[in-house]
This record gives sequence, C-alpha cells and structure tokens, in this order.
Amino acid sequence: MAVAFDAVSTALSAGTTITGWNHTCSGSDRVLYVCVALDGAANFTVTATYNGVSLTEVSEITSNRFQVLLRLINPASGTNEIQVAGLPGGVNQVGIAFSVNGTDQTTPNDAISTTNGAGATSVSQNVTTAAGDLLVSFVAVDSTTGLTSSQTIPSGGTYDATSSEYGVNYTTGSGSTAIAWSWDSSVAHAQTAFNVRQASAGAAVNRNSTRLLLMGA
Repeated sequence: MAVAFDAVSTALSAGTTITGWNHTCSGSDRVLYVCVALDGAANFTVTATYNGVSLTEVSEITSNRFQVLLRLINPASGTNEIQVAGLPGGVNQVGIAFSVNGTDQTTPNDAISTTNGAGATSVSQNVTTAAGDLLVSFVAVDSTTGLTSSQTIPSGGTYDATSSEYGVNYTTGSGSTAIAWSWDSSVAHAQTAFNVRQASAGAAVNRNSTRLLLMGA
C-alpha cells in the first residue's frame, strides 16, 4: 500500500502566539506531522497534542530560522484540534499539519534531514526514497513573495506571514531524490525533509489474518 497524501491545515499568525487549530485525518495506517516555524533564529521547547494525545518531536532547527517537526502515529480519524504550547508572542509564526495514510505504523519515516542558511534564493536536499514511499519537506524563508517548487504543493500548502513565507511539498521517487524550493531574493531559510515509509504488505496480511481468526473463533 503506497503512502498517500491525506490533508493539510495551518494556523498562521503575524506577531501573536499560535495556540491551536483543527485538522482532519482520514484513511488507514495514518500518521500526522506538525511543523511549527518562527520568523528568525530561536530555541524554544514546543509541544503539541492532537485530540488530546501528545506528539513526539522528531527534529529541530534553531539557526537562521526556527523550525520544529513533531509526529503522531495513528492519530484519531475525523476532525480534531491540534493544540500547541511553548511559542513566544511578538514574532511571525506558523503551524502546518500534514497527514498521510498507507504508512508504516512502527517506523513511519526514515532519518530526518535538515538544512538552513543565511542567504540563498533556493534550497534542495537529496533524500533516499523508494517506490511507494512519499518524500516530504517543510520550508521557512524570510521572503515576502515567490515561494515555489517543482514538486507537489497541496492546496493551501504555502503561507505568507507579512515578512516570511512557509510551505510544505511532497514527491515520489526511487533512490536519491531531490526535494526543493525557490523564492525571489537571497534570504535566510530552513528546510526539513524526510522519507515517509509505506505500510508493508506483510503487516496488512497480518491484520487480515487476525480478523479472520477472530471471526472464526
């Protein structure tokens, strides 16, 4: 079962603190990723819950642009609230939720790859992926216009916060695959990229076998 994009949602703030927003998860073998980014370099302890269940931090960037990635395996289906804590006031910030299905429920993603810089008009990372997997990245830049990518940007997948832009994109591939963004001027930026692993066929067979055994009992 190949990994499939499910939904994207966001909370965007220009100078006030994000506390929460709603996100809808659907499908089977679900995983929810939440990326929180701030305008500028910082170091904060950010926590998040979905439907009252805590997400786990899986990566963080503190130089040039603050960006933290959190994850929840098997989130509740339906529309539920994401609540975020630990963010400061007085700075542009965004929370982006990105859910997928058809995902390995034990090790949903490979190692997280991050990069950041003080000045550039683009960013790209090569990440190893496989057929049926999904390569995802989140980006934050100090640019006001022109954030774009040759990979898929879901509807509502880029966000303009006055003096900053944020986005999420995804692509498929096999082997070492580049996932990239570009924008209009040389500015500070940060990108978090990772490969989401598909649920194994064996796992699906095991679930079906268990169901049949219970029915037979």
